[in-house]
Amino acid sequence: MLPVPDAVAAKLPHLPEGPGVYLWKGRDGSTLYIGKAKRLRSRVRSYFANDQLESVKTSHMVSLIGDLETIVVPSEAHALILEANLIKEYRPRFNIALRDDKSYPYIKVTVQEPFPRVFVTRRLEDEGFDGIISVELEDHRYHRTWESESEGLRRARAHLAQFVR
Repeated sequence: MLPVPDAVAAKLPHLPEGPGVYLWKGRDGSTLYIGKAKRLRSRVRSYFANDQLESVKTSHMVSLIGDLETIVVPSEAHALILEANLIKEYRPRFNIALRDDKSYPYIKVTVQEPFPRVFVTRRLEDEGFDGIISVELEDHRYHRTWESESEGLRRARAHLAQFVR
């Protein structure tokens, strides 16, 4: 088992079982890594298990950890969105994906039009959007998809378009 920093060891027994986001902090307070978990307690503890010794990247990161922050959320979907937003904000050293400036792709359905259109967009027209998975803004409805590739979005768009014609 890898050594657990004192600050983290004090927090381990109090970690919730539910979904959330965790931020590994360095000894200097910088954010090293941001991750999401279905069960925060299990996921955080797994970093100090013997099987993590096989990953050079993870064992190096664990050796730099000085503290831990957690944010509890109501669902895994919320954790996914929060994780992505925090990665873009903090740009942690050990997070490789989602550090670019791209935003999530959404499927937009113009529900107020007589003949609703369906298309893929990365822009939400209302700046008050708060990251909820499905949201209706003025005359449009946006749905966050979990496919990361444009092709998956195009397939979903084609499928939805069959129902609004």
